[in-house]
Amino acid sequence: RRMNNILFNTHDIVLAVCILFCGFFAVANNLSKTFSPGSRNLLTVFFVLSACAFFDTLVFWGDAVRYAAFALSPWLLMLFSFAAFAIGPFLYWFFRSLQQPEVKLSARDYLQLIPALLALPYLYWACLRHPIEQQQALILNFSIFSNTQVHFFAFLTLKKLIPVVYGIWCLALIYRRPGFMA
Repeated sequence: RRMNNILFNTHDIVLAVCILFCGFFAVANNLSKTFSPGSRNLLTVFFVLSACAFFDTLVFWGDAVRYAAFALSPWLLMLFSFAAFAIGPFLYWFFRSLQQPEVKLSARDYLQLIPALLALPYLYWACLRHPIEQQQALILNFSIFSNTQVHFFAFLTLKKLIPVVYGIWCLALIYRRPGFMA
């Protein structure tokens, strides 16, 4: 007997495993005493945000999941987009907390979360404010990419680029201080 529907492809399975691992690491990190409470909390939030970012990728790009998620709620396909913008600052703050445990986050540090805070209002404006039929075309048929007024490709580029920039910033932080992470 042959299956007519694809349940999950390899990418979907990898994303699901990454979500599970991030959840496991968040719980394990939170239970461990390896880091100070502040550092531990930052790393736990990083793992939770990473799981949210993987989930966001799974429901937006996964053919087997996208339609079911949209049927539940169009918001589900975009709700966790903020996470990709927030993982960078939390990872950076974690590494900084390892170097300078006494330094607390300042109001200026929280400004780094502005892209994450703007993600949902942007997605509402770009897609979710429209009637459900138009949302369906924009999301499920990927028509949002051809809508030149919303610059969705630029949004996705920033969503992928910002964590890379923070990763490089974290590496610079690590290598700037001799003996750090040794």
